[in-house]
Amino acid sequence: MSNPVARPLAQGIHADLILAPVGASSPSVDALAPPQWIDVADSAVAAAARRLVLKIVVAQKNGVSQARRPHDVVREVRVLEKARHSNIVPLLSYEFNAALLEHTLTFPLLALTLTDLLASEVACRHVVDLFAYTAKGVFAALQHLHSLGLAHRDINPANIMVDWHGVPRLIDFGTAWDPNRRGDDGHGGMSCAVGAGPYRAPELLFSPPTYDAQAVDLWGAGVSLAEFFRPRGTRASSVSDFGGSDTSDSPDPSQFEPPDLTGLQLTQPPAVLFSSQFGELGLAASIFRLLGTPTHDSWPSFSSLPDAGKMPFDVQPARLLRDALELDNSVGTSSAGTAIVDCLEALVRLEPAARRSATETLRVLECVAQNEVAGVLQPLLEATATQYRV
Repeated sequence: MSNPVARPLAQGIHADLILAPVGASSPSVDALAPPQWIDVADSAVAAAARRLVLKIVVAQKNGVSQARRPHDVVREVRVLEKARHSNIVPLLSYEFNAALLEHTLTFPLLALTLTDLLASEVACRHVVDLFAYTAKGVFAALQHLHSLGLAHRDINPANIMVDWHGVPRLIDFGTAWDPNRRGDDGHGGMSCAVGAGPYRAPELLFSPPTYDAQAVDLWGAGVSLAEFFRPRGTRASSVSDFGGSDTSDSPDPSQFEPPDLTGLQLTQPPAVLFSSQFGELGLAASIFRLLGTPTHDSWPSFSSLPDAGKMPFDVQPARLLRDALELDNSVGTSSAGTAIVDCLEALVRLEPAARRSATETLRVLECVAQNEVAGVLQPLLEATATQYRV
């Protein structure tokens, strides 16, 4: 495997993602154990499940500087320590090197991002099962996170991963929100510069001085999961509208070497629900083309946003998400299909307060029965694991 890979992040952030050497010591956690479906102890998947990723962030001891806001590596560590959950990537260790100003976070190597999964033929053949399985994992993580008063603020397909057991896990808490800490500006304030490209919640585009960070999570989750049902086509850029590259600084193994999924991958990944290719105004217009231009009924709090009246948008009627995604064709009109439609339509709403909570979403998803997915994911996991043989 190659040496440390450095990649630039938003607003001048710089992080190194390093695949740790084989045999590197680490606290023992379930995420590092070989999956139960693995029969051969020395298989590629079993070996990959024992690998680690080191995330190295250069910053002052407090984890933040003016150039890096709203990223805060110390806040990320505190949130990960507080919010341990089977659907959240486990932080195995944290160290700060005062001489080098390096914060080192150790994570298990995970297998696939949701982006990888959505680009596979497997996702097409088992769309309902994989949607239900992934959604239940994502909202279990959000339910736990939100019950603690915390929020992720950067939910997108690159930050939803599948580990070697096939378990969905949220990653990258670099811009997570903790109301009990110093905020994004050091004085309890909130930054709108969170989220990645087409997954940013609409309220963030109109300069609110404060907002519901958990509602931002619900929007990002709904838009991300809706991609299970998008037609294959040109994928919009996930480049951030406020700093050059994607805001994610997560331990994503695809940053080291793309997995060879020959025979498992589609020529075209699914198109995203919205487009950020033309900046924040373009993203807002993209959202309004589907959900309609804001009205008092569809977005009661819109008029209170500082930039709400600064740019006129063409009047657009609202369309049903079920029609735009042709959900009746892909999931049918059974109770499971109805629950999926209801789940997505209750999340992708303009009014933040109207988005269904993670707890309520999980209750709706209970109506969606699913088949076992371990065997479905196994070929993808095995193909990915071969990239980490040494």
